[in-house]
Amino acid sequence: MEQQFKSQVVVTINESGGTPTSGSVKFEKAYLNRNDVWGIAGDGGIDDPGDAIVIILTTNGDAVPGLSDTFYYTGLCAETYTYTLTIDGTSETYVTGVYLDGGEKQKDIAANTAHVSSDGKNHTDVVLCNTHRALVTTNPHGVDTSLANGVNLPSVQNYSVAEMNALENTLTNKTITKPIIESIYQDAGKTKLFALPLTVGGGDFADNADMLSDDEFLAKLVDGSANSNSALSYISNLMSDSAVVGRIMAEQKRTSYISGTVTPVATVIPDYVGQEYLDTVTGIWYKAVDLLAANWKAMNA
Repeated sequence: MEQQFKSQVVVTINESGGTPTSGSVKFEKAYLNRNDVWGIAGDGGIDDPGDAIVIILTTNGDAVPGLSDTFYYTGLCAETYTYTLTIDGTSETYVTGVYLDGGEKQKDIAANTAHVSSDGKNHTDVVLCNTHRALVTTNPHGVDTSLANGVNLPSVQNYSVAEMNALENTLTNKTITKPIIESIYQDAGKTKLFALPLTVGGGDFADNADMLSDDEFLAKLVDGSANSNSALSYISNLMSDSAVVGRIMAEQKRTSYISGTVTPVATVIPDYVGQEYLDTVTGIWYKAVDLLAANWKAMNA
């Protein structure tokens, strides 16, 4: 914001003895000669600097409050010199009192009260700007924070980056592109670390495309590689262990029954002798005595 600065001279004159001639109250550039006598610049006297005459004309203004017949005479001073006050060429004997006001009594300087290139506000309005010093804790503009651009500003927290990183947040339906995840836990207490399956080669997360089909698995199992030979040797050792074989047979028997909603007699061909069948509607168990569909025998009819 730019501002103009001009000096204003003010003289108050008691006009109880008469009114000075219009435009006759003025300040004239003066000089002091070698004899300690003041002269007016340009008057040709001893030690006259010969400068051009400089005159500050004053205009009659408002009455001075509380002083009868006393008025302000004001003028603008553009240059700094020593001046002499003259009133009608000093011939006005009816002017009974002349004195200069201090700054606290001077009239508003018109060129200074209005801010250049502004809306015309004066210095009184500038004082009101002190309200902005409390912006951190107050809302001097009365902004409706619930409607500011659709954002409820009181809900916005002032956190540093470090504080934000330390906070725990739940993300719902969010897409995170190329995240770096140091660890994933299965429980809120962070005691059960979730182990992510990785492929041997690339180090990427394993997905369905990395899984072998049944045929691919069998082909790998008998391809003659070192891994294949190790796997077959391990399986052979297990099959030679009677305890292991017994557990396998028992599990096969436990899980080898079939079921349906109708009787298996004449409708279901057994896979092997001794296979069991459960009719889930009647709750009757059947056992195959041979490999013919007609020869299922009810066990709890």
